[in-house]
Amino acid sequence: MFGEWKPTPVLDGELAEYPDIAGYLDRYGFGIQIRKDVESYINSLISSPGSFYAYGRIGVAIVDPHEGKIVFLDSG
Repeated sequence: MFGEWKPTPVLDGELAEYPDIAGYLDRYGFGIQIRKDVESYINSLISSPGSFYAYGRIGVAIVDPHEGKIVFLDSG
C-alpha cells in the first residue's frame, strides 16, 4: 500500500534526502549498481515535473505517464 501520490520533482521524504538515486540505493551501505542509462532516467524522473511518486511501507514508486512506466525503488 502506498501513501499519497504527489507530482514530481520529489521534494519530501526519504528519496529527497539524497542528491540522486545512487545515494538512495546505497543509504545503508549495500547499494546495487544499475545501468547508467537507467540511473539517468530515474534521476530525470525524480528531479523533473511530469511524473508522480508515492512512498510505501518499503520503498517508493514512481509513475512515468509519458513513457507508460513504473519504477519501484527499495533500498532496504
